[in-house]
Amino acid sequence: LIPNATTTDMGVFTIVNIDLDAVQLQGGIRYDQRMINSEEGLGDIGQIVFPALEKNYQSINYSGGIVYSISNITLRANIASGFRAPNTSELLSNGVHEGTNRYEVGNPNLVSEHATQADFSFDYRNEHIEISVNPYVNHISNYIFLSPTGTSIGSAPVYEYVQTNATLMGGEFGMHYHPHSIHWLHLESNLALVYTKDEADNPLPLIPATNINTTIKVEFTSTSKFRIKDIHLQDIYKFAQNRASLFESATPSYNLLNIGINLLLETKKLPLEMTVGVKNILNTTYIDHLSRFKPMDIPNPGINGYVGLKVKFNKQLSAH
Repeated sequence: LIPNATTTDMGVFTIVNIDLDAVQLQGGIRYDQRMINSEEGLGDIGQIVFPALEKNYQSINYSGGIVYSISNITLRANIASGFRAPNTSELLSNGVHEGTNRYEVGNPNLVSEHATQADFSFDYRNEHIEISVNPYVNHISNYIFLSPTGTSIGSAPVYEYVQTNATLMGGEFGMHYHPHSIHWLHLESNLALVYTKDEADNPLPLIPATNINTTIKVEFTSTSKFRIKDIHLQDIYKFAQNRASLFESATPSYNLLNIGINLLLETKKLPLEMTVGVKNILNTTYIDHLSRFKPMDIPNPGINGYVGLKVKFNKQLSAH
């Protein structure tokens, strides 16, 4: 898929913090450099599959932010520039990516991405409720992404790395509530969305659909050594993703229901926490918009269970 290559990344930065009681200011500047040197790769009959490459990318970026806190409210605003140099896969891929079943084609002429992002944050908290609002807008020059070509090599659809100027707008909005009289009950809900467009106002490919994630959790206060810590019921609703790029298909909406239980076994030497749960308990048939198997029309897993075990090692170290 890619040739032998050496990548060297270097960076240096400085940050200044200013505390003015209810207001905190922060500013920073950073210099980054990436150097890539790759070997020439030959095919079975001596043809050049991967050209030798020598690249040097560098950039200076800045950041600035302000935080204002009063009573139960915290406001944050930030603006920053960003830089991302292309990696070896984006520059030199030429073959099937077995993990995605895509034939990926790199572009050795890619240049660095340069971004400017502004974001805002509103947080409200008291004893019983937490509310957060986090919108952002990000403009990226020379945005690098995998784009379907509408062709195939064998059974693998061909994707190529291309770049364009892009704008990404969106945010995350969350709420956590536990009533005063029943502190053991927790209601959490989060909305995440992103809207994208290139310089011709076309949508970018491989962008997740808007989703709402809601969880109802019941906590238990038993003090026995082996006990139930909590039981949670989770609902995930994914909206339809109709803003599909060229050669990318739209995805219908779907709803998933999951349930889980956390168990505790407390001992002095080795406390254990076990998680047992079932995902997609309604056995919904769906295909996620970002699924690697979507081009083959293979759905995501139906009803399935999981078990997790967490071990906490308590070890006291004493100085002699």
